[in-house]
Amino acid sequence: IVHCGTSGRNPITWKFMLQTMPPYYARHPSPQAVGPVFFRWVKSATAYQLLHGLFHVTPAVCLDLVASARGQKPVMRRQVARISAALSALSYFAQHQWCFDTSNAARIAAALSADHHPSFSFDLADLIWDVYLMVWCHGMKVFLLKEQPRYLKHSKL
Repeated sequence: IVHCGTSGRNPITWKFMLQTMPPYYARHPSPQAVGPVFFRWVKSATAYQLLHGLFHVTPAVCLDLVASARGQKPVMRRQVARISAALSALSYFAQHQWCFDTSNAARIAAALSADHHPSFSFDLADLIWDVYLMVWCHGMKVFLLKEQPRYLKHSKL
């Protein structure tokens, strides 16, 4: 088992992610989305809670109240819970800097014969981050947001 890290050879930044991910979700919005998707980094947990309450919780409660008054099933608070779960899962990684020593992987790669390089390519310097993030965004829709397959045909890569 070889751990591959990009810290030293091909690091990704939060700024790059912020530039890359929103266009994917703008092109492939969730059919359950009520409004446009937007991303905003905040440095304060208090600011995050205020923005989350203002832009997610309050509209969800209002829309669920309207749905209930119309005799429809309220679903927005459940959607907000999914968003909160996703953000909670990512928060630890977003709030810490990660730097991995990949010198051992470089030594292993150097020790491989020329015949083995194509089969055991683990040099992440060649990783194309924007393609990787598009696949990651699609995976978030499938596995975390649990979008139904009938909606995913519109968001194929």
